[in-house]
Amino acid sequence: MMKPIRECQLLFIAGVEGSGTTLMLQLLDRVPDYVSLGGNFISDGYQETGERFNELTERLWKYPAPSPQEHKDILLSINDLVVGKDINTVVYKRSYPFSGRSLIPKLGDIYLMGKGHRIILMRRHFFENVNSILRRNFEDNIDSALSRIYLGYRHLYKQIHSQIQSEKDFLTLDYQRLVDDGLKQSEISEIIDFLHLPPSFLTTWGQMIRKPNKIRSVTQRNLF
Repeated sequence: MMKPIRECQLLFIAGVEGSGTTLMLQLLDRVPDYVSLGGNFISDGYQETGERFNELTERLWKYPAPSPQEHKDILLSINDLVVGKDINTVVYKRSYPFSGRSLIPKLGDIYLMGKGHRIILMRRHFFENVNSILRRNFEDNIDSALSRIYLGYRHLYKQIHSQIQSEKDFLTLDYQRLVDDGLKQSEISEIIDFLHLPPSFLTTWGQMIRKPNKIRSVTQRNLF
């Protein structure tokens, strides 16, 4: 028994390269009724569906833009993709900017996927973000790295301010708080509530968030 994406919640994790989007995605991969599709991280058992999701979103955001009818048909095809019957949330993660500027996700289209929507914005101190992509060889000089991160945040915030539909469906998380400082119990509760997770995750999942060393060991393997 399978369930179409149109019957699932869609969680969009956004940020710039090196801001912690993949770290958040890996934390969410522990949630039984979540599945990750799209981008370069696809949950086990969903490779074919994820590749099809990527193919359809590339057609959706290509340049030149598809015709209005083609745009409608692509969104219909995305919503017709199926996941397991026990899956309630489809997670889609992308980082800004992209190598192909014409393939940048549009929040207006994200709102047309699934039956409900939440957006997590991962945010990191600007210069730490720059240092991260230099360290990982995404850029080989400081000027290019500064420009890359600046343009990524600029485009992302322009979309958020112009296309966000409801503030209650939007949550900003600071990378430094998540990794270096740890989070207060009330902040973890806010995340758990926002993600519609069962109360048990307040302990099991929250403990991992509160262990900076454990998360730092993940980031050092370039998983964010």
